[in-house]
Amino acid sequence: MTNEMKFLMYLYGCAAQSVSAIPPKYSIDFDKLYFLAEKMSLLSMLAYALKISPEIECPDGIKTKLFTAMLGTSLKNKMRIDAVFSVLDEIERIGIKTVVVKGMDCARFYSKPECRISADTDIFVSEKDEERLFSYFEQNGYTVRHRETNEHHGECESKETGLIEVHTKIWEDHVYRLMPKEMKETKKCIENSIFVTVNGKSFRVLEQTNAMIFMTLHLVKHFIFSCASIKMAYDLALYYINNKDTVNKRDYKRWVSNAGYEKTVSAVFSAMAMYCGFDKEVFEEIAKYDEHLGNVFAENIEQYDSCDLEHRPKPTLMIEYCTNKNNERKMGKAYAFLFNAKNVTRAKLSLLFPEKAHLEITYPYLKKYPYLYLYACTHRFFKRGTRHVFNSDPKNGSVLHYKANLDIQLTDTEKKQIETLKEMDLL
Repeated sequence: MTNEMKFLMYLYGCAAQSVSAIPPKYSIDFDKLYFLAEKMSLLSMLAYALKISPEIECPDGIKTKLFTAMLGTSLKNKMRIDAVFSVLDEIERIGIKTVVVKGMDCARFYSKPECRISADTDIFVSEKDEERLFSYFEQNGYTVRHRETNEHHGECESKETGLIEVHTKIWEDHVYRLMPKEMKETKKCIENSIFVTVNGKSFRVLEQTNAMIFMTLHLVKHFIFSCASIKMAYDLALYYINNKDTVNKRDYKRWVSNAGYEKTVSAVFSAMAMYCGFDKEVFEEIAKYDEHLGNVFAENIEQYDSCDLEHRPKPTLMIEYCTNKNNERKMGKAYAFLFNAKNVTRAKLSLLFPEKAHLEITYPYLKKYPYLYLYACTHRFFKRGTRHVFNSDPKNGSVLHYKANLDIQLTDTEKKQIETLKEMDLL
C-alpha cells in the first residue's frame, strides 16, 4: 500500500470527525493523493481535511482544485439532503412508513455530512405501500421507474432530491436464511425501526443491530463482487462507535459467525483502527484485531480504485473463478462464505427454492395460490437465473466468455483481486 493511500485514509477520518491532521513523517505525492481521492469520489472529504489542517503543506494548485470541488459538490449535496429530509417528513405525515438505510443513516454521524458525497438515497417500504408511494412521487413531478417483478427496487428521481431507490426487500435471496427472524419480514423491520431527527426533520432508520448487520452485508457483497471502499468501511466503524451502547453485540457476532464473515469484519475494523484514527480497543467486543488482514483490505481498495475502469475486475469474475470446474474445492469454500458456512447444500438449494414468505414479495399471487410455489420457483430461475448467461455481451463480462477463457482473460489487476480474496480465505 502506498503512502498516499495511508494518508488519504487518515485524512478521511480527520475530516469525518473535524480533527486537525498532523503532517506525515513520510513523503507524499499530492498529485497521486488527488488522483486517488478523485477515483474514490472523496475530493470533498480531502478538501475539508486540508481546510482544518493548516500544518499540512499542500501545493496551492491542488488545494485550489480541491476547494473548488468541495464548494460545488458539497453545496449541491447539502441541498439534496435537505430536500430528501423534507420529502421523507411529508411522506411520513401522509401515513406511508419508509425506512432510510445505508448512506443517510450513516451521514448524520459525520461532522460535515454534506462533504460525504452519495449518489442516491435508499429507502425501504412495505409492498402494500409501494404503489401509493410511487403515486406520491409521480404527482410531485418525479421521474418514476416502477419495480419490475424480478427486481428489488424501483427508482424515483427529481432535480432537487436526486435519485431515490425504493426497496420492498433488502436481503438478497442467497442470504435470506441467514437473517435474524425479526429481520425477515418487511413489516417487522418497519415496526422495529426508530425515529431520528436531523436539522429539525424526522425520519425512520433501521434498529441499531439490524443496521449493523445490513451495512456489514452490503460491504461484504461489494468487497466480493467488485470492491469495498473507504467510505463504506468508515461508515460501518463510525456507526458502531456512535451506537455501541445500543447495538446487541452478542447477536451481531453470532450473525457474523453464522455467515462466515469473521475475517472480513476483522479486516474492516482493523484497517479503520490502523489508518483512520479509531482506537482498536473500541472494536474488540465485535471483531478480532489483525494488522495483516487490515493491510490486505486497505491494499485491495487501493489497487481496485487506482486503475482505469476498463481494467478493473469484472463483477462476474469472482463468481466465475468459484464456479470453474478446476476449482471445485475453492467453489465449496466460496459458497460457504457467501451463503451458509455450516450447510453448503442447503444454501445452494435455497437459491433455487427460497422460503415461500420471501418469494411472495416478488410473486404476490402465492399468498392466494400457495400451490403455485414450484411454478414460481421455475419462473424465477428462467427469468433471473439464466439471463446473465444468455444476454451478456462477451466484451463486457459474459459468464460463458470468462468460463471458456479464464486463464487468458485475467488482467494483472484481476489476478491481484483473486490473491487478495485468497489472503482472506474467501476463496
